[in-house]
Formats: sequence, structure tokens, C-alpha cells
Amino acid sequence: MRKRSDQRPVQGASSIAVFHGAWRGRKVAKGAAIFADFIAWYFDAMGMGEKHAENYRSDDHPSSFSLFFSVPTFAADTKYNTEPIHSVSPSKKWRIGYLQGGDYIDYKRTLLATVKGLADLGWMPAIDTDMLETLSVQEIWTWLAHHANSDYIDFVGDGFYCENWDSARRTSIVKDIIERLQRSGDIDLIMAMGTWAGQDLSTAPVDTPVIVMTASDPLAAGIIQSVTESGRKNLHVYIDPTLIERQLRLFHEIIRFKKLGLIYEDTAAGRSYAGVAIAEKLSSELGFNIVSCIALSDIPDIGQSEQEYLQCIHNISLNIDAFFTTVHSGVNEKTIPMIAEQLNRLRTPTFSQSGAEEVEKGILMSLSRNTFKGLGKFEAMTIAKVFNGANPGDLVQVFEEPLSISLNLETAKSIGYIPSADIIAATDIFFP
Repeated sequence: MRKRSDQRPVQGASSIAVFHGAWRGRKVAKGAAIFADFIAWYFDAMGMGEKHAENYRSDDHPSSFSLFFSVPTFAADTKYNTEPIHSVSPSKKWRIGYLQGGDYIDYKRTLLATVKGLADLGWMPAIDTDMLETLSVQEIWTWLAHHANSDYIDFVGDGFYCENWDSARRTSIVKDIIERLQRSGDIDLIMAMGTWAGQDLSTAPVDTPVIVMTASDPLAAGIIQSVTESGRKNLHVYIDPTLIERQLRLFHEIIRFKKLGLIYEDTAAGRSYAGVAIAEKLSSELGFNIVSCIALSDIPDIGQSEQEYLQCIHNISLNIDAFFTTVHSGVNEKTIPMIAEQLNRLRTPTFSQSGAEEVEKGILMSLSRNTFKGLGKFEAMTIAKVFNGANPGDLVQVFEEPLSISLNLETAKSIGYIPSADIIAATDIFFP
């Protein structure tokens, strides 16, 4: 459900009314029975039965939760057209290339959303992107190269590059891409997906437009000059500059933790993924300490990343009162249930940077996008404007996405967390 921009905390409303309001129109996985069970537990935990529910008033968190949500902000470069236009190349098509540091689920989601955005703008026929969900990014790219059937754009088949989180391969691939862009001229724009790709091409000695997508914190990673300026005429970088800050502020507003666990790889990219600089700033302002542990992330051996991450959980779990799961290759479908189980057993509140899918697997809560549609539209409009003559560096790069709170009810029960009526009212997605 889309968050209303005028959402306000519930003041003086009965608990029953608040829970009923939270139920209507929101997604509750596995149905009403689980939600009803949680309500019963809630009132029991509060020491009151249903007959006393009308006397309950929520005043635990008087601050406005609207501070943590945003109305989507799109590039306001209205002087640039987004209508389809042919290239001056012999094929009359704009040729697009692609670079990623390695496989990551959000790269696939962003690519598919961008493709859908381009189709919505008329640059290519509509595609059923659902049928591509099970494919890898490289397989999706190959499919697009052969089946996009656009009169205006060409996804260059051999223009796909993946560094496989391998530093040696990374160096070789970047060298090959730069030489190709300088000499061949057969790529008109390149998508740089993620922090590694953004770092690799943001300073490359080329004039080809570079569109950096889904870099966690491009400012901290050294990809851009500032929030409003990429620093180069051919470079555009999507950024939601306050996303991680909004997540951490909300988590602290709810839990009031004093010792926050944070695991990351100690590199510029790794620290940017985890929002370390933002967490350090907030720790001073809000009065909490960061309990950190270092685990390799951007390496070919995912098993090693997983092992190091889980070992870090073990090492710091007794010294923290809250944990922030961030973007890391050791955090995935396999390990999230293990992370959640260990921390839930210790009754440690957890918050997912990535989103609702991790909450579904046992993490307590998240504040994140619930769809990539808005981001895909933003990136598609950026590409369309570039093809219509705009310099990438002149376009607005800030896009603050609308966010949704997700909450795992079973995890809340298992750790003894009793959410206030305000939190229940503000939550969009509930999981059992």
C-alpha cells in the first residue's frame, strides 16, 4: 500500500480502532487469523483484556512519523523531451551497454523496472517483465538483445559486462570497456549498476554517457562530487541522500537502542553499503554507540562472505541491543533466517536496510521501497532525456522514494517487542 503523505500519529484513539484501521487495506501475510492472534497477544502483553481495550491510549511516541516518509520526487528537467527519437547512427538505434560488479538482486529489479519505464515512455514495446524474474541479469540482457524489438534502442548483446566481485577481473574489464568506448563508438550509453560499477566508470576517461544506478551511498563511495552535482558532464548518478538516515532515525525512534550492531567490509564500497558515515553521525547526535565487525563482502566466494558475516553475528550478539542488517553479500536468502533466529533468540530488535523480503524471513522491521516502479520511471526518464540531447551531469540526480514500514508480528512476539499504536497505524505490510 502506498504511504499517505499526510499520515499522522494516532493520538487518543482506542487500540481496537487502531488495529482495525491497520488491518483495512494493508497486506497481512497468511491472513486475518494471524493478525487476530497478534492482537490477542498484544493486549495480554499489555496486561489488559479486550473488555478494557477502549481505555488504552497510545502516547509512547508523540513525534510525527511523517518525517520518515517522502512523496516521490522526479527529475524536474522539463526543458528536456522524453519522447522517442531515432539515433543518427546507421541503425537509427541508441546502443546501450551494461556493467555490474557482480550479481545482486536489486540490480535485476532495477534493470527490469527501467526497461518497463522505457516501454511506458514509448521507446520499446511493452514486455512482460514477470516472465524474466527467474533469470539472471546476464540472461535478461541476452533476452533483451534478441527480443526487445525496439525501433529506437538496442541492448548490445556483447555490451554486457560483469566483474563477478573479482578484483583482478574488475581491472581487466574496466580496461576493456574504456578502450571500447574510446575507439569503437558502438555504445551510446552505458548503465553502471551498483557501487563498484559506479566507481569504475565515474572517473573513466570517456565521453560516453554513464548512468549509475543503485549505488547505496554514491557520495560516501566517492562516485559523485555532491548530492546535487555528479562532477562530470557525462555522468548521472541516482541518489536518495537521506534514505539510510531515515531508516536509522526511525529504528532509534522506535527502539531507543544504545548499542547498535553493524557489520560491513572495511572498504570505501563496503562502508558506503552499510551507511557507516551516516551511522557515525547519528550515533553522536542521538547518543548511541556502534558495535562493529568487519566481514568481507565483494569477493567471488560468497560462501566465505556468509561464513564471516555469521561469525560476526556470533562475536557481537551479546554486546548489542539492536542490529541493522545492511547490504552485504553475506546477507541473502540463505543466511537471513539464520541471522534472524540467532538475534531473535537473544531478544535483539533487528532492522533491515534492504526491505520487506528480509522482514518476511524473520527480521523485525524495515522502512524501504515496496516497488521499483518509481525508480524505474526515474531512470528511464533520465535515459530518454540524454537521448534527446541532455548532458547527464545537468540532470537532477536526487530521487527520494516513497517508503513503507514492514513488521514481522511473530518476531515482535518472540522478542517481547510491543509496538505502540502509532507504529501499528503507520505499518503497511505485516508478516506472521
